[in-house]
Amino acid sequence: MMELGVKQQVIYTDGSANNKILKEKRIAGYSAIFISKKRKNWLEFSGADLGMNSYEAELMAVILACYKALELGYKNLKIISDNKSITDAYNKGWIVNWRFECFSGRDKKWILLEEIIQSGNLTLEWEWVKGHSGVEANELADKIANKARNTFKIEN
Repeated sequence: MMELGVKQQVIYTDGSANNKILKEKRIAGYSAIFISKKRKNWLEFSGADLGMNSYEAELMAVILACYKALELGYKNLKIISDNKSITDAYNKGWIVNWRFECFSGRDKKWILLEEIIQSGNLTLEWEWVKGHSGVEANELADKIANKARNTFKIEN
């Protein structure tokens, strides 16, 4: 197995959806890239679902990252995302108010994310990176999320 970061595992996440298509026909892809300590190797994880917008896909990418981190035995994570709403929710403390309001009016994926973080005893640091700005790992996460979206097969 590849030696990943021991003290803090760095993970880039991204989501992709075509928001111009009707939601029930919309395919969204998402990805999580686990970067090795020396930044020479990485592990890729991705998925795709029907009926999500790009914001929901970004959130699913973080959920996927947390699930995979737990499977791999990592508890201390640094999530790097190009979605400012997600990183700001934690970095600016919005999540505290949302918890107090029982996530009223929020996407249920926020509740799932919080349950994973709490039940898995995860420690997360959040960093925002500008999307499509040449950050190699972020560009890779975007490419993999798009690939997941574009290769998703709808079963009849």
